[in-house]
Amino acid sequence: MISLTKAAAEALLSLFQEEGALGWGLRVQLVGGGCEGLYYDLQPAPGPGPEDDEGESAGLRLFVDRRARPLLEGATLDYRDGLRFSNPNARRTCRCGASFR
Repeated sequence: MISLTKAAAEALLSLFQEEGALGWGLRVQLVGGGCEGLYYDLQPAPGPGPEDDEGESAGLRLFVDRRARPLLEGATLDYRDGLRFSNPNARRTCRCGASFR
């Protein structure tokens, strides 16, 4: 499953509070596109979708698309001037860190 740093969890919880989505979690899936072929799609969600696995990291609920899970195992989401993934499964990433191969 994905792990979140304390900074990422705090940034997301603050965003959820601003949006009136307290108690919601973060849905993570992969979508074709971006500079390297796949990009991370992050959306606030009230609960898991039918194809999601549910987990928790740093006090935040996570809903990860089952098809994407093998490509996200061991990944860490951090916040430094924006949300950025560190993904050990990525062979290549774009400079902004939004997409990978």
